[in-house]
Amino acid sequence: MLAFDVTGAQPARGTVTGRITADGDRAAVQGVSIGIVGQPIGALSRADGTFRFSAPAGQYQLLARLIGYANETRPITIAAGQTLSLSITLKMAAASLTSVVVIGSRRQERTVTTAPVPVDVITADEMKQTGRTEVVQILQMLWCHPSTSRGRASPAVWTGSARSRCVA
Repeated sequence: MLAFDVTGAQPARGTVTGRITADGDRAAVQGVSIGIVGQPIGALSRADGTFRFSAPAGQYQLLARLIGYANETRPITIAAGQTLSLSITLKMAAASLTSVVVIGSRRQERTVTTAPVPVDVITADEMKQTGRTEVVQILQMLWCHPSTSRGRASPAVWTGSARSRCVA
């Protein structure tokens, strides 16, 4: 279900805000990746646990995740021109990373395969859709979030020109 702005062809948008806390002591949790499953849209929680992003109106699954906590998934409905306010509590969970793999490829999913090094082009629209303003956060959302078309099944971290992936 999508709603469209009558002044143009862009889908009407709503805002999602909220606060992430830890189960038990209800302390704010910073650095949680909050996003819409299947979309490169979301945010990272701030030091006070709050987050904010905009998205096209519609029904979605929201995913909140951070290493050391169990993932939290819930259905949400974003209404055009409205703000959806959420309170999310994450439960601590044991997590261990068994290895770190650094990859570089010229496979077909690369944007440019004829260059001497792997090259990918990220458009301004893709960057805006992440809801983030910091370059590292934009790249993490576009490349590391498993629900995006560019994302991989495991979280990744940019290190210079290579992409490092944590394999659980």
